[in-house]
Amino acid sequence: MSENIDERCGIVVGPSLEFVYEGLASLQHRGRDGFGIAGVGSGRIDVFKARGPVKGINLRMLQNSFAGHRYDLWMGHNRYATKGEDVLQNAHPHTVGGVLEDYGSYIFIRDCDAAAVHNGQVDMIFLESIDRRALKTDCDTEALLHYYLRFGEQRLLTEIPGSYTLAVAKKNKLAVVVMRDRMGIKPGYLGVKDGHHVMASEDIALRKNHATLKYNLTPGSVYSLNPDGSFDDLKIVEPVLRHCFFEHTYLGHEESIINRVSVHELRLILGEILAQQFHSEGVDYVSWVPNSPQSAAEAFAQALGIQSIPIFNKMDEVRSFMEPRQDDRTKSISENLFLIP
Repeated sequence: MSENIDERCGIVVGPSLEFVYEGLASLQHRGRDGFGIAGVGSGRIDVFKARGPVKGINLRMLQNSFAGHRYDLWMGHNRYATKGEDVLQNAHPHTVGGVLEDYGSYIFIRDCDAAAVHNGQVDMIFLESIDRRALKTDCDTEALLHYYLRFGEQRLLTEIPGSYTLAVAKKNKLAVVVMRDRMGIKPGYLGVKDGHHVMASEDIALRKNHATLKYNLTPGSVYSLNPDGSFDDLKIVEPVLRHCFFEHTYLGHEESIINRVSVHELRLILGEILAQQFHSEGVDYVSWVPNSPQSAAEAFAQALGIQSIPIFNKMDEVRSFMEPRQDDRTKSISENLFLIP
């Protein structure tokens, strides 16, 4: 398995830089150690990648960086990693070809041949047909991009098992191609914004940016989002559905609906089930840490007739779990988590 753990990231595909920028900001809970955005035009793909959260880079600065070329579609990615490595090199979009411009805290890769953003993870054993010497990183996303360019979406979805939602752009192809693997563990949602079909890892990124929701991407299917706003879809393999408990209990935004299940409602139900299984004798009150289990804790306490009291205060919304190294996680907790006096 790759040492780059990227499976809890977030992706957005849409018709404008502004839409993708704000969509990534709505998915910041899925990753914040780096982000990237690709502008996809007729015969041209340009990629911007930076360290840190999306709002750490001003939108106007991004607009100026992409000025001078026409782009029909955009795709972006929030990065999460638990391993320490070069953030900019391993941040998405991963690319083939292009000219690198390194500005220290961010990079630009201009005129790429192809680019990909990816939420998920694939065991590299299934990508052994790809010459590793051609890769710049050991990330499964880059290997998947090379696999796609060599074999296409049908073989990728048929032959590559795993847990992934993947979006790819090629210089000689007008559409952005989105694929969701047959198990459907990693989320993907389709919507419409100003007459253009858009896609995001969670529906909250679409709702907060005033897109009309349509439906979850069908596992085992490929979607082509076209420059004119239309889309084409094709089921490649039959779904074999599996579920990730972590998506609903921690990773997903509480306002999201993932695979037609409300994150908030499920957390309430889990709290009620816990109350049926746990004997509360001697318990004075219930609290929670971090913020994600609050709904479950309150439902648990209510079912048992016990008071729920917040006893921890988080200074900001940073998820210590998402820091790249253990020392960073420990420091984040010590600086952000306190007992309420």
